[in-house]
Amino acid sequence: MASSLFFYIFGMKPRILSHALPQQSYLSSAESPSLADHVNEEVAKLDRTVQRITAVLVDADEREIADETMKLWISELKQVTWEAEGILEDYSYELLRSTTVQEEKNILDRISKVRKFLDEISRDRVDLGLIDQEGLCRKESRISRCTSSLLDPLEVYGREDEKKLIISSLLDGCLTFKKRRLKEHEYETCKAGAVRLISIVAMGGMGKTTLARLVYNDARVQNHFDIQAWVWVSEVFDEVRLTKAAIESVTAKPCDLTELEPLQRQLHKEVKGKKILLVFDDVWNEDTVKWETMKRPFSAVATGSHMIITTRNENVSTIVQAKKVIHLGGLQKDDSWALFCKLSFPDNACRETELGPIGRKIVEKSDGVPLVLKTLGAMLSLDTSLEFWNYVLTSDLWELGPGWDHILPILKLSYYSLPAILKRCFTFLAAFPRGHKFDLEELVHMWCALGFIQEDSAKRMEEIGHLYVNELVRRSFLQNLQLAGSREKFVIVHDLIHDLAKSIGGKEILVKKCCGSSVGGCNTSANNHLRYLAVLAGTTPFYSDNKLVPFTLPVAGHFPLRSLSFQSKWRTYLRSCVCVQSQWWYNLEGCLLHSPHLKYLRILDVSSSDQIKLDKSVGVLHHLRYLGMCQREIPEAISKMYKLQTLRNTYPFDMIFLPRNVTALSNLRHLVLPRGFPVTIPSGIHRLTKLQSLSTFAVADVGSGAAMLDEIKDINTLQGELCIMDLQNITHDRIWEPRSANLSKKKLTRLELVWNPLPSYKSVPHDEVVLESLQPHNCIRQLVISGFRGLNFSSWLGDRSLFSLQELELCKCYYTDHLPPLGQLPNLKQLKLTSLWKLRSIGPEFYGDCEAPFQCLETMVVQNLVAWEEWWLPENHPHCVFPLLHTIDIRGSHKLVRLPLSNLHALAAITVLSCSKLETIVGLKERCEVTAGNSGLKAGQTNVLPSLRRVKVTACPSLEEPLISMLRRQTEIGFSYWEQSPSTSPTDIADFGKTTWKDCGKNNDIAKMVRVMQNHCNMKRCNDIMDMPTRRRLSELLEDESEMHCDRLVHRTELNDVPNIP
Repeated sequence: MASSLFFYIFGMKPRILSHALPQQSYLSSAESPSLADHVNEEVAKLDRTVQRITAVLVDADEREIADETMKLWISELKQVTWEAEGILEDYSYELLRSTTVQEEKNILDRISKVRKFLDEISRDRVDLGLIDQEGLCRKESRISRCTSSLLDPLEVYGREDEKKLIISSLLDGCLTFKKRRLKEHEYETCKAGAVRLISIVAMGGMGKTTLARLVYNDARVQNHFDIQAWVWVSEVFDEVRLTKAAIESVTAKPCDLTELEPLQRQLHKEVKGKKILLVFDDVWNEDTVKWETMKRPFSAVATGSHMIITTRNENVSTIVQAKKVIHLGGLQKDDSWALFCKLSFPDNACRETELGPIGRKIVEKSDGVPLVLKTLGAMLSLDTSLEFWNYVLTSDLWELGPGWDHILPILKLSYYSLPAILKRCFTFLAAFPRGHKFDLEELVHMWCALGFIQEDSAKRMEEIGHLYVNELVRRSFLQNLQLAGSREKFVIVHDLIHDLAKSIGGKEILVKKCCGSSVGGCNTSANNHLRYLAVLAGTTPFYSDNKLVPFTLPVAGHFPLRSLSFQSKWRTYLRSCVCVQSQWWYNLEGCLLHSPHLKYLRILDVSSSDQIKLDKSVGVLHHLRYLGMCQREIPEAISKMYKLQTLRNTYPFDMIFLPRNVTALSNLRHLVLPRGFPVTIPSGIHRLTKLQSLSTFAVADVGSGAAMLDEIKDINTLQGELCIMDLQNITHDRIWEPRSANLSKKKLTRLELVWNPLPSYKSVPHDEVVLESLQPHNCIRQLVISGFRGLNFSSWLGDRSLFSLQELELCKCYYTDHLPPLGQLPNLKQLKLTSLWKLRSIGPEFYGDCEAPFQCLETMVVQNLVAWEEWWLPENHPHCVFPLLHTIDIRGSHKLVRLPLSNLHALAAITVLSCSKLETIVGLKERCEVTAGNSGLKAGQTNVLPSLRRVKVTACPSLEEPLISMLRRQTEIGFSYWEQSPSTSPTDIADFGKTTWKDCGKNNDIAKMVRVMQNHCNMKRCNDIMDMPTRRRLSELLEDESEMHCDRLVHRTELNDVPNIP
């Protein structure tokens, strides 16, 4: 049946509308008071009716009704409830503006019609056997699925690494544990809770049980433990059944006991003093009390006893206090292909035919999930026609009929275990294409816009939304994803889980490509249930008589859309960035935005491309909560969207102009604008008292009509990230504004303070007052100060009260010649100093007066400090300075002569580029990776370099002895952008360790060096090199020939190629 996603319409508790119901009427006529009271009463009654029906629908979803008559009844119930919700939406909107008597009467008429049908349906629920309940969990398992420890090794592919890891923990871990106990002269038996637990966590179908079987049946494991037992748990955690199953597994005899007390005593007797391995397979229980009850019989087992549990929910691992958690991913490519071939090509007859390449694509699409590989392999073995295999390749899993019917019940177990509130959040994920990368903040904002999350007295909606995301991650419905170079957090849905969401969403969700000016293949005339529509915008416009036709939606059917998003065809995950692949304009106007399907739209997102424009007609969407766009000017019409919560504009090319009346949006919570570009924010922003996110604020000139900086003082809800630009506009007569802004009361986690000064040759003293006034809240985690024109940084910058500060960047502060006491920041992890042109020395003031400076610093980046000559490092400090510093990156410091690195025990990588006068590196530790280029890596310094882990030489003008001698001692060497030959003979580098050349084109001496190499090497993007070894000889030397990308190499012939001779 349809998903509990539909419940978001009904999930509103009565208190949700209570704040919208007026305490007094807005009508002015004589009949207004009585009419308004009557309307209020009827709306409240309708709201209560919807709540009662909600419980009925939750119960229906839990029971997975198969009867077609009942399905039809439920469908009608949902339709009429959607109409009821529309009435409540219209009523709440009218309360935000002046309401007329006629509008009140229209609402009463609509309520009367809906209530008649709702009352009729509600009376039928008893006859249909549906019972009111919360529906937070299912009473019994929906499928019969038992497991045992038996295993056929020939049916298992891969998982060797995971198996070794677990067995190592079982064997080696046990020995270590035992030795420690013996050293303390304790008993050989453990105290209660001493059994160590290992948890295997993954979504359904990933092979958790198979991995547990592999470990359980390993000969080393069987010889190591006195007793082994296997217990299948399932969703119902029945202590009596599980204890009885454990006894029978240990004794291999039936047990006739039926009560928990004798069962637990019997199990305690069987395992006492013995080293046991117990596997609990398929655990769902999150009740700590039940788990403690289950553990009691194992309080006297021998040292080194272990339990292995398999689960889909990481919360279970936390509850059982697992010492090691194994997160299981998909199989490797080769293992996936082998498993697929075993089932789809049982006689190996068709493996090398035209089905082979198709099969490999199907395997790649399966993402290494064993359940999918087995199901598709078995299904394809029954039909080896080319047409059927192509059909499977191009279809989603949930469209494959019998194959999906086998997979679906296993996956749905996870879905049924979700609380009802999370079910609708999860199913909404299907309203996006496969592989979509969700910006975590955007996803939470959309859930809020759809009414999935309600604020309470203790937490904001957004905080609750983050808890929901974390819970879905822990339950394996979402996966965390960190994109390189991005501060934003992303989550992604596994393709298999995405197909599950689509199957649950059914007809309510549609993701379609845009064909010309309409949604291709969208037959909405047969679908009155459509609620969420995502359009993948293509690159071809639709013309009629040489005129561009505006984008339209089919108008057949009666589907009240709640979500409409437009995305780029090629880069659908770039919802927070501009997408320019689409080269044509789509005009969203006219019949599209005035369509009755969009009347109750809550989400409209066209922010993925600047080619999709919104005009004034967007103002008819009164019920929008989330609006995303990518355009320079925002239509004035949005000022009537009184319910708008999130306004997002990703236009990255120029200044963005907000409409003057944007300050009338009293419910606006998030104003998300591109960073790095000034935004004209109109005066009156202080009226947005619910505003939490204001990504950018540009300080404007007096008299421009834009908001002054002090206007944010009344926005006490402001938090998250804020970039204050154009601080140079704060002149001497305006220095009171920063202090009035009261940033110390705003719980910002990231703050950028940016001056964009005109070229000058002197400092600006009042900038110091401005910076002093902009002290952030002590919850700040990231701070950037750029373009500051003062001589001295503020006193608060090195204050210990900034205990949450982890990342600090000081950039383009051209006039300061010393640093604040940053060593006093207790949790600073990353420090970046860029373009501090007058800084000559990093001295004692840098460390401050604390006992242990820089105890958490991990990364230090110093770039373009053109005057920097000295770095003073304390040598006899009572505490270790920089104990965690593992990465140093120094570039463009042409006056630096000596680099002290003594006592930096954690240093793992150092980069020194464009430091032409650097002569000495003192105290460099072994096993450190060094990258050097365009700098003074010359004879005088290299004798201090020990045997390092890896050396990279970039754009060095020459290689001379003793640098060659030093490189000869290294195990791994890299050359980049290096077009000059060494002054020594190529034979001098014959015994180099593994060597890599990158982007070293037109250097023919590289060919000579490659020919004499005795160890493996790699080449990447090295073209136009003559006289290379033969292809056969090069293949022998190269570790990975597929990654070369060297298309223009001239090879020797076989006769001319003699190995090891230059």
